[in-house]
Amino acid sequence: MAAGSEVVLFFFFVGISTGAFVTYILSRYAPDLPYTVVVFSLGILFAIGTRLSNFDILGESIKQWGSIEPNLLIYVFIPALTFGEAMGLSIHHCSKTFIPSCLLAFPGSVLGTFLLAACVKVMLPYDWSWNLCYVFGAILCATDPVAVVALLKTVGISASFTVLITQEALWNDGSGSFTY
Repeated sequence: MAAGSEVVLFFFFVGISTGAFVTYILSRYAPDLPYTVVVFSLGILFAIGTRLSNFDILGESIKQWGSIEPNLLIYVFIPALTFGEAMGLSIHHCSKTFIPSCLLAFPGSVLGTFLLAACVKVMLPYDWSWNLCYVFGAILCATDPVAVVALLKTVGISASFTVLITQEALWNDGSGSFTY
């Protein structure tokens, strides 16, 4: 088994290759199957396989990814993902949905965080503090642009609605990465 820190790159390339392969297979043979569901399921299988078997270099690489500093992941991947999504936006649609996306991203996220925190505090049987409920609400209120836009494109929602959600998610990701 390789013990160097370069082993961490193995899972990165396996992940990219798996994503490309899944995209190809779904586009050819199962275009109605949501990409995010398939990738999520494969992630679960990777995790189970790593627990049950050593997987040699792949298992070591997955373990190293599990111990990577969270801020490093945010500072490396959020700009790349945000840039990739922003480059795919249409200026014409963005100009029409700029104000609604700002309203969804800023006051909408704050309102959603508080409402979700209140629901969690009242409905769940856990004795969580209000601070923990607010953190939980903030985590669940943030929209993931990659997953949501992929799902919206799969379902066939209109372009203007997809751009609205993408813009809102990009505002959230852009502002959220500064808080870390």
